[in-house]
Amino acid sequence: MMLEIAPRAAVRTLASLLLGLAACGGSKSTPSTPAPVTGTYAVCAGQGAAEASPARVGEMNAQLAPAFLDQMAACAPADVAPSVGVTGDAGAVNAKGDCAWPSGVSCHYHLGVEFVASGEPRPAMGELHCIFPSTDDAKSPEVFGGHFTCAGQDPAAPATPGAHEVHEGAACGGGLLPALAAALSSCSGVQCCDDGTLTSPTAERQAAGTLDVRPDFHICRGAMELDCAALAAMTGHAANAPVYGPPIEDGFALPAAH
Repeated sequence: MMLEIAPRAAVRTLASLLLGLAACGGSKSTPSTPAPVTGTYAVCAGQGAAEASPARVGEMNAQLAPAFLDQMAACAPADVAPSVGVTGDAGAVNAKGDCAWPSGVSCHYHLGVEFVASGEPRPAMGELHCIFPSTDDAKSPEVFGGHFTCAGQDPAAPATPGAHEVHEGAACGGGLLPALAAALSSCSGVQCCDDGTLTSPTAERQAAGTLDVRPDFHICRGAMELDCAALAAMTGHAANAPVYGPPIEDGFALPAAH
């Protein structure tokens, strides 16, 4: 069943109204700290020299995502995991090799990690990103994800190297979205930043005409364990973490059994 959520602007307006009403309650009211309002995080700051007060909308040449996890805010409870469009049904592989659903949700994985903690070595894991369309701004989707390993994977077992073959139309992602939501809900720390950029390098974003796509990110700081059979038909993407150098395709591979 599909649920509807209020646009972020409406949430902010409602929160402001409620706070105003509380302030009018007189001196007998007990002071309290307002709860975080959904969707009001700082602009993603990337992994290089941060741009001073970057605009939240429009084309962005600076690489604002991926960012450093330890420099992102902790997500409010309502922002930790997706609550709309989470279906257990399988999707279908699209022309990019990603898994897509009729709702507009899509997932892809990277052959290495992208969002990392500053000053730490690059973990040897994959990174999953699931993109959920925004209800109020088509150019600012919500991206949920994080580092992951494959359930039952033996680190010493042979692995399938990253391949660029696309299995368009193949079934994919059965059970992946509920598994992601559950993993994020149990994650010890989910970090948020708003109005970033796609994580592919600027030149690729420019060529694809996506410089103006400004996602909001919700990324688990820990490692999620997933059933990688749900990813088997998908095509892994290069992992871009500028702090470590150029994008890589050898930082993670699916187990050969999948």
